[in-house]
Amino acid sequence: MREFIYRNKLAFIALILICSCKKDNNGEQPTTPTTPIEQEILQPTTATAKLPVNGEICTDYEEIENDLLNINVFVEWIASSNTDNYTLKIQEGTTEIYEESFTNTETLVLLQKAKTYSWYIISTNENGSVQSDTFSFTTPGISEDNYVPYAAEITIEFDSNANTMTTSWVGNDEDGDVLTYDIRILEADIEIISEKDLTNTFLEPITITRGVFYTAEVTSTDSFGNSSISSKTRKL
Repeated sequence: MREFIYRNKLAFIALILICSCKKDNNGEQPTTPTTPIEQEILQPTTATAKLPVNGEICTDYEEIENDLLNINVFVEWIASSNTDNYTLKIQEGTTEIYEESFTNTETLVLLQKAKTYSWYIISTNENGSVQSDTFSFTTPGISEDNYVPYAAEITIEFDSNANTMTTSWVGNDEDGDVLTYDIRILEADIEIISEKDLTNTFLEPITITRGVFYTAEVTSTDSFGNSSISSKTRKL
């Protein structure tokens, strides 16, 4: 009889222990630990030129001893958000002459004197990349050739009520040459407008789709056939 009572007591104690293990200190059922939700990685924003000043003769440079043809130009840009690294690209006319990647936002670049260059920055992280607007400058010196035009300064304006986009631009040339323009408009990566040999500096409004990136690309050409390419990407 005592053995029967003893076994029943043990069973009762075991039952209490099992029930207590199923609840926490507040009497609530424990939850399975969850893995923290990974923070969303946002697309990079666009970088902005700081030096050289856009559309002007460069004043921030270093002379190179015993080198009459080249200088070191100080290039600097304003940091973009959500960016792991930057790629700096420099063009003379339509020819790319320099490409280098950085985690910082400044560098010295060896360039020829008395030349006009255009440049832009690609901001990158593991989620993607975005290209900045195009900027341009002229290095100091006396040119024996005709200067390449500055990269056109493009303006994109949206009408959110009408869902339209208006594009205009301003061209400039260190020699003061008359310029003509070719312009392309891309919806995402698809060309939707292409106009050539324009003397005007605007396009009539076009209907656009909200949330889609639109790129305006302007090629400025002088009477000597020298060209530069400028681009700007925006979305409504």
